[in-house]
Amino acid sequence: MNKFIKQVAFLVLIITAVTAEASSTTSFIRGNQLLDLCKSNNTVEQGVCEGYVMGVNDTMHSGFLDKIFQVCIPLGISPAQLRSVVINYMQTVPRKLHF
Repeated sequence: MNKFIKQVAFLVLIITAVTAEASSTTSFIRGNQLLDLCKSNNTVEQGVCEGYVMGVNDTMHSGFLDKIFQVCIPLGISPAQLRSVVINYMQTVPRKLHF
């Protein structure tokens, strides 16, 4: 499980890095916004968080990025479990949430 947490933490880093580097003038979502969505009590906002994280994962594995980034989410993990790991990681590295 520790390896899994490190992999998901890396995924969150990639999310923030991709968001920061995506464009010099446009950012779809930043770390602080993602954390707010993930921590929300609103199930729609939680779903947006989960969809965003899974979308980044799918994007990484749909092209050549899977050769650069080695992130493996175990079979059977639920989106809610993934959201919990993302929240935990983001709360431990608040200095990176502005990306």
